Amino acid sequence: MFFKIALRNLIKRKVYASINIAGLAIGLAACLTIYLYVKDELSYDKFYSDSDRIYRVVREFGQGGDKSYHAANNYQLGVLMKENLSQIKELTQFSQRIEVKVENEEKIYRAKNAHFADNQFFDLFGVEFIHGDRKGALDGANKIVLTEESSSKIFGDQDPTGKLIKVNDLEYQVTGVVRDFPEKAHFHFNYLLSMETSRQVYSESMFEHWGNIWVYNYVKLNEGVKVDEFDEAVNQMALTHGPVDALKHFNVRFFSQNVEDIHLHSNLSSELEQNGDFELLSILGAVAVLILLIACFNFINLSTARSMWRAKEVGVKKVLGIHRSSLVKQFLGESLLITFLSLILAVFLIATILPFFNDFTGKSIGLIDLFLSLPALVVIVLTVGIVAGSFPAFILSSFEPIKILKGQSAQGDSKLAGGFRQVLVVLQFAIAIVLIAGATIIYQQLNYIQSKDLGADIEGVVALQLKNSATRENREPMQNALRQLPTVTSVSSTSDLPFESLNSWRTKPKGADIDPELINLMAIDDEFIKSLDIKIAEGKVSELDEKEVVVNEAFVRHYMLTNPIGAEIEIGHLEEPLRVVAVVKDFHFESLHTAVRPLMLYKHPSWYNKLAVRVATKDLDQTLAVIETQWKKVNADEEFDYFFLEDRFDRLYSSEQKTAKMVAYFSGFSIFIACLGLYGLAAFLAETKLKEISIRKVLGASVNELVSIQFKIFLKLVILAAVLGLPAAYLLMDGWLSGFAYRVQIQTWVLILAVAVILIFTVLSVGYSSLKAALTNPSDNLRIDS
Repeated sequence: MFFKIALRNLIKRKVYASINIAGLAIGLAACLTIYLYVKDELSYDKFYSDSDRIYRVVREFGQGGDKSYHAANNYQLGVLMKENLSQIKELTQFSQRIEVKVENEEKIYRAKNAHFADNQFFDLFGVEFIHGDRKGALDGANKIVLTEESSSKIFGDQDPTGKLIKVNDLEYQVTGVVRDFPEKAHFHFNYLLSMETSRQVYSESMFEHWGNIWVYNYVKLNEGVKVDEFDEAVNQMALTHGPVDALKHFNVRFFSQNVEDIHLHSNLSSELEQNGDFELLSILGAVAVLILLIACFNFINLSTARSMWRAKEVGVKKVLGIHRSSLVKQFLGESLLITFLSLILAVFLIATILPFFNDFTGKSIGLIDLFLSLPALVVIVLTVGIVAGSFPAFILSSFEPIKILKGQSAQGDSKLAGGFRQVLVVLQFAIAIVLIAGATIIYQQLNYIQSKDLGADIEGVVALQLKNSATRENREPMQNALRQLPTVTSVSSTSDLPFESLNSWRTKPKGADIDPELINLMAIDDEFIKSLDIKIAEGKVSELDEKEVVVNEAFVRHYMLTNPIGAEIEIGHLEEPLRVVAVVKDFHFESLHTAVRPLMLYKHPSWYNKLAVRVATKDLDQTLAVIETQWKKVNADEEFDYFFLEDRFDRLYSSEQKTAKMVAYFSGFSIFIACLGLYGLAAFLAETKLKEISIRKVLGASVNELVSIQFKIFLKLVILAAVLGLPAAYLLMDGWLSGFAYRVQIQTWVLILAVAVILIFTVLSVGYSSLKAALTNPSDNLRIDS
């Protein structure tokens, strides 16, 4: 019976019902889409057994603002922890090899995510074996374990255990096949090579010297061990068994990160993969809540407005003896019916947009993820339905029948309802102002980052990877071949490029009474500065030798060098100091989250592992094809592997870019929802004032005057919303911008724009309904019964 009456009332007021259902459905769809994204990001690394006891040990070194943080560590740290710390139940060490060449018979594959690892890797991370035996699978040299996917690619459905394959020209025996690592992990692997084999690849100093940072140390702690006590034990052990002088000089400190925190709370050098950002996720979560609030305010507003039409219905039912509890159930039931209808429409909308959303975010979220969150959906729907239905259910059902039928109570309480609705409209507008201003400022900051003069020209710079000894030995013939191409303007050799993790040396000016500091270093040839169009501030660079060094302006400021040209710089492991021959203007080699730090450019051919090739930006595909042809002539058996420096720069801000676009899209939804509700509310108010409008019209009021009466009411609400929303938007976005060393200033016009957008949509929404009411025939309205 309740359902039948509720459905009849919705059909009776089809326009308001449609606006209510559509507005709430769009709000729920937007909110739930963000919820699925946030839930997916929060679910990383939850699948490990005892994940609360698994930690990664990382390092910090440096002082003050010059501190550096590395996810990787030295090999000896893990060895000493295993030997000396009783708090550890399990410990594994592995190193990342981003890409390798895999050969099986006559087939050659380029494979990503190959790691040198020890046998404890399987127990600590709970890796499941399909073929082979985990016991001793990676003990000893020249052993390899494949994932299910990599095994299928090479061997098909066969069990490859015992077979031989080559990886980077070294022969390995396959000792097992394991399940593919879950998608929601902060790192992944396709091939696990026995750690003992790495001794055939790296020199012994890689394993002994504490300055060589190349392995990742993960531990599982015993039950009851507190992580801060464990960190203290690690640092004390390092000072006892490690190079104490070096550790103290460079302020090296080790600390632990819980495995569940890495994806969202870690942004260190040498991260295994690109992580998420909890701060950006929080922004999205806040946007979801704000959109849902706008949708709920809409729903509540239109529900309270609609309830005023039903005051007489309540009076008649009470006279006929219907109990208040029945009226409460009726109104709450109608409200819940609307919310459930909105939820059904929202699920349909989500199913429609999910493929596009997944493509944009790189996720693989499905509707099943939404249905797995059924308890949360039920809570949201019940909360919204009960809150929205509370006014008509508990207020109207309390009216006295006689007063209602005389119109006294309805009129009195309509003032209360009107005030309540105005508060909600103000809050809606304020939230919309915050979202519009926020989206604009995020866009401005990202545009500023991408258009800022970096001090180096990275457009059209292609980096060719020299990944092994063969390609490095052919470096000079390759450079000479490329210089002959008409579309290539310069070629240089380097150890690193901007926006990568750099090497560092222990450095101080000669004779300075200070401790050496770790200063970033790039090994370059004579053409590198020209290739990247880095400007020279003083001195000159012609043909560098290995006793000369070029520094940046930040280096000069840091050491307060009054006459930098000719200054001598002591390097910890070099017998003779280096002489500064030039100072280059500061250029950005790290994210713009960080101020430009001191840097040295030094000629060191044995470190060169990349060619920086500047090419004409026209017909890039054809140019790359020609470069690849030259590569194959010089390196016939090696894969042509390259990347654009611009792409590497853009990757630094991929999370921010995705977030900015999502905030912009969902802010658009919030404006649409607010305007939808505003139109419905304005139409309702215009309908309730039809007699007043008609009388004024009969008395000579113009259409403009009649429209302006209604508009003035909402103009006041927009002004109040601006008073609330603008300070909130400023404080929130100023806090976000503080995370950038280089940032835009929040400009007044951005805040004015946010208010102007709301004002324009208010004029359109209110103006249409008011104009429609003002143009009606007064005689028709005045004949309507009270």
